[in-house]
Amino acid sequence: MASVLKRDNKNGVSYRIQVFVRNAGTGKNEVKTVTWRPPQDVTEREAKRLLDKFTVEFEERCRKDACIENGIDVDLTLSEYSEIWLESLKQNRSASYYASCRYHANEICKKLGGYKLRQLSPIIIQRFMDNVKNHKYTVGYAVASGFADIMKERKITLISICRTTKISDSTLTNAMRGDRIDIEKAKQICAAIDEPLEKCFEISKVEKHYMPATIGKILRTLRTILSTAKRQQLVEHNYASGDYIRPVKMHRNKIVCLDEEQARTLAGALMDEPDIRVKTSLLLILLTGIRRGEAAGLEWDDIDLDKGEISVKRSCVSVAGIGVVTGNTKTNTSMREITMPDSLTALVKDYRLWWEDRVKMLGDRYKGCQRVFLSDDGARLHPCTFRYWLKKITQRLGLPDVHIHSLRHTNITLQILAGIPLKTVSVRAGHSTTKLTVDTYWQYFKEEDKEAARTLDSIFKR
Repeated sequence: MASVLKRDNKNGVSYRIQVFVRNAGTGKNEVKTVTWRPPQDVTEREAKRLLDKFTVEFEERCRKDACIENGIDVDLTLSEYSEIWLESLKQNRSASYYASCRYHANEICKKLGGYKLRQLSPIIIQRFMDNVKNHKYTVGYAVASGFADIMKERKITLISICRTTKISDSTLTNAMRGDRIDIEKAKQICAAIDEPLEKCFEISKVEKHYMPATIGKILRTLRTILSTAKRQQLVEHNYASGDYIRPVKMHRNKIVCLDEEQARTLAGALMDEPDIRVKTSLLLILLTGIRRGEAAGLEWDDIDLDKGEISVKRSCVSVAGIGVVTGNTKTNTSMREITMPDSLTALVKDYRLWWEDRVKMLGDRYKGCQRVFLSDDGARLHPCTFRYWLKKITQRLGLPDVHIHSLRHTNITLQILAGIPLKTVSVRAGHSTTKLTVDTYWQYFKEEDKEAARTLDSIFKR
């Protein structure tokens, strides 16, 4: 039983609630304590009812937490177990992966969270997935009206907004070019620039279905949660696995990248670019195919200018709801060494001299950051900066308005079209398997298919 002690002080009445729980590991009782204050303007009778309710819930929560800590099999709900699973994920996986899983776990728990783990069955999960496929939901969007003009008039950069908010650069870029963005994000943007929402955006609402990729991620998240629960012997079977649930049909989208002529145009313009930071960073991504987060996370110890090699060891990314974080690369195989083209090695050597002069010029403002690409004030460069630089150049050259990740796609597709061995392409890209490379860039293997047909024709032709 919980003990409740009433206390009167200058801040009013409060209640100190204590619960004793037994730690199975040490064999000793432990005390869990919390203070509760009744809401203002409630009767004494209502306050007593609320106190009793809170005490019962606190005691139950303490008992359940103790059971979890002691490894005792309890009837956890999917929602409760998801919180435990997400907390472990937060400690052991990248921030971007955690944020993605948190979103999909929340979508799952809206419909299945109340079920106890042992109550889940194939038919419950299959019905949930069928409903997800057919579910329509209303989404509110904000479309920029005067936002771009205000930004230009007040000389506000996207980078400055990124630094003062947790909004991703892709969201800000979409807002600038008049694409739809989330209403809450639009409100945060307006708060950052101190302008009313109606002056910058127009609000609209539409009905949507989940995209096939999102449906697939929801199923994979549920499957991973239950797989972990099975390993911990909380459930006997993973009823979200392919043995019980129909697979989600995925549509393979074509990747967006520059063709060979457009890539040559961009590379030529970058070689003549007066800003050496823009020149070096974008050519580094284009000529090595590293991800923008990997480029933002590069430090000088990662580059061997004598050998002309870069070691990809970390990634610096902007995560929705969290901000900019530096962590491990996307996967273990993403940690790799890449040989740079000789022209790029020469450029990086020149850039290193410029970087050292820049650090000296900053003087006391420089805080010792060893990142290869720094902001104007010597701090770590925000990953969105690369997108900002690329957009200015592609607009000037009349090239397609591609995302910074399209430079990575361009690098990989040009290697495939040039006949570079698939294993080499996959390793340089940091893919876990060659199958992933083929599945992602399937459209660029059509030439090999045509060549196979021509070879067979020559063999069997009379």
